Amino acid sequence: MFVLLAMGIAFSSRLAAITELRDPFFSSVPFSRWQAEGKRKQIRWEVEFFPVELSVHQRLLARVRIEIDRDPALEPAPRKLAALVEYRDESGSVWQTHILTGADHGTEAGDSETVVFGNAFVLPGSYVVSVAVFDRMSHERSFVTHRIQAKAPAGDPLPHAWDGLPTVEFLPPRADAPDEWFLPSITTRLALSVPTHRPVLLDIVVNATPGGNMAGSMSAVRRNMSVLIPSLKVVSQIEPEQGSVNVRLLDLVSRRVAFEQNEAHSRDGQNEARSRALGQTQASGDNWPVLEWPRLRRYFIESRPGIVDAHILAWFWNMRSFFWDQVLAAPGGSRDDARVVLVLSGPAFFPGQEPVPQSDMEWAQNTCVYYVRYRPFAFFPRRVRPRPGARPSGATPPIRPLPDDELEIAARKLNARVFDVTSPAEFRKVIAAVMGRLARL
Repeated sequence: MFVLLAMGIAFSSRLAAITELRDPFFSSVPFSRWQAEGKRKQIRWEVEFFPVELSVHQRLLARVRIEIDRDPALEPAPRKLAALVEYRDESGSVWQTHILTGADHGTEAGDSETVVFGNAFVLPGSYVVSVAVFDRMSHERSFVTHRIQAKAPAGDPLPHAWDGLPTVEFLPPRADAPDEWFLPSITTRLALSVPTHRPVLLDIVVNATPGGNMAGSMSAVRRNMSVLIPSLKVVSQIEPEQGSVNVRLLDLVSRRVAFEQNEAHSRDGQNEARSRALGQTQASGDNWPVLEWPRLRRYFIESRPGIVDAHILAWFWNMRSFFWDQVLAAPGGSRDDARVVLVLSGPAFFPGQEPVPQSDMEWAQNTCVYYVRYRPFAFFPRRVRPRPGARPSGATPPIRPLPDDELEIAARKLNARVFDVTSPAEFRKVIAAVMGRLARL
């Protein structure tokens, strides 16, 4: 409790940014008059506003889905439309964005519908979201407003993680894998600074290989990475006052380190203390290395998970041993350094693996291991409107516990703390636990 309080005091030095974001495109249309006139539907469309929820990026996500319909018999080619989205908070500050649609903006002539998103990361508060679709040729429009509420998680274990972030931060209107996992356009950082007593190493190990007979499946890779890559982006933002953060992505099928980034510039707490004594201030995250997404992205673009040659197949049985060796390795430091190993993985069931060796107790005294099995799931399933008179859809089935997987068995030999994570809220608690451990080393 006292560690988290100290961390909270450190975080509180970063104040939330209130700066507006006004889109110049809005000056070309009478948007204020549309707001005064209220709801209108001259263009065939459907707009869905979803409850604000904590996302895998550990940000509150407001989702707006805009679906524009077109009758090909009446409209042989898509209209040149503009979708405009505005968020307005209780103080009257506004954040605006627009999306152009049509043949010149990613919509093919044969498409009968266009789907774009006005999603945004938001801070806790109340917002009025105004959405319009405007025909730039005929000047027809559809318009709607909706009020949303964004609430911080109850008993938030990271109450200051959003300090200094924009009140509203728009996400791309369209994104494909792998960029939809990482969101490279979102460059703001969470406030995850950790006061430490000595140099520490946070070693993040990500398992990129799905378990079972899905090890060669691209669809299984996509499901796992949809939760693991956002989680990796979050935990790579943890900033020990003294120490460094290292990242490795393991391809267990090929038994190789597919990506590795050892921070070249570690944070020096003594230098920061001298700067504060001289009256110099440094914002959290300044000069702190960021995850090299273009290099990590290349692995997902160039890898071919559906193809496993005979040489790789011959070594399939000792994937767990390869994982074990990588956890024991200490990149960028010595075995005497204080080290926290955070393993991120989807369910990893690999039958027929060789036995796990006994743990190195001397090594274990200097290292704490966290194994996080983050199950992929449908984060935000689209609500299906039942037909009149149709039977309502059944309740969402409960998430059932899973037995220990192959990597858990290996991790438990190292006295690891094991977490079976099924939601962003649960992972948020893991982040707090890891930061607390770093602060106590």
